[in-house]
Amino acid sequence: MQRWVIGEVVRPGRYMTLLGLNPLRDRPCRERLEAGLAADARQITDAELRLLLELDWRPRLTAAWLIALDRRTEFRGELAELLLADEVVHAGWGYCFALARFGTTDDAEILVEYLAGDLRGRRRPSRTAAMHALLTIDAELATPFVEGFGYGRLPSAAEHLIDPLCAFAERIMGAAERA
Repeated sequence: MQRWVIGEVVRPGRYMTLLGLNPLRDRPCRERLEAGLAADARQITDAELRLLLELDWRPRLTAAWLIALDRRTEFRGELAELLLADEVVHAGWGYCFALARFGTTDDAEILVEYLAGDLRGRRRPSRTAAMHALLTIDAELATPFVEGFGYGRLPSAAEHLIDPLCAFAERIMGAAERA
């Protein structure tokens, strides 16, 4: 399990790179990181992903990214349960990224349910990620899901966090297919 979470290239751990959204920023070792992520997303088994999703936030974040990269929609239900349970911090970013990558109305409804917790007075630690994921799905499907949330000013395109992650995923997974 350590291989998937720590990675073969990145230290102190792949999860730290994913948490900081560094694949979008850091130039050093980016190509090796990208190739490793794409290959691992294709190679990891469903059983290994399920095991990672049972552990703490580090393996969960990593599993969510690998699920997102390879668009393993069969994990939608498990990711929804984990996001809605809100048990650990940080992993929610990965869950939201995966749901945005899947990009269906089912995924939008999961995010809406999560964000509705804020409206009921429960402060959600991944609400920013959920809002950005919902914006991504709304833009892709031309749906108005995000309109029901009074978060004030919505992020501009320059501030949008999930769209660049989805573009990153599309690029590295496409490159892996061509290789």
